[in-house]
Amino acid sequence: MTEEILNAAIMRLRSKALEHYGVLRDLYRRPADKDTVDKLCQHAIALVEFEGAMLTLQQYSGAIKADVKTEESPEKTPDSAIPADAIRGEDLSKRSPTLRRSKKKPAEKKKDE
Repeated sequence: MTEEILNAAIMRLRSKALEHYGVLRDLYRRPADKDTVDKLCQHAIALVEFEGAMLTLQQYSGAIKADVKTEESPEKTPDSAIPADAIRGEDLSKRSPTLRRSKKKPAEKKKDE
């Protein structure tokens, strides 16, 4: 997704909110009838929903963009990937005293202590 798509969604939500705002103003100018209150409530609720969605999308747009950039970064490797220069097997046992200690049997551990 491009930044233009995100901006288009924000602008569409803004236009829908402004549309309902305009209807509210128009209803206010007209003489009241039996449905005026219901119409005002209906359009006020729609205005709040579209305006809230627009503000929320604006607020999170930076995080969305950052997440996408992080996912697309070629430098990031999966956690399960083992680097080519990793030390393995016997070589690791020779070089790591911690690994050697962890492989000792419980009886040998008591002798060392």
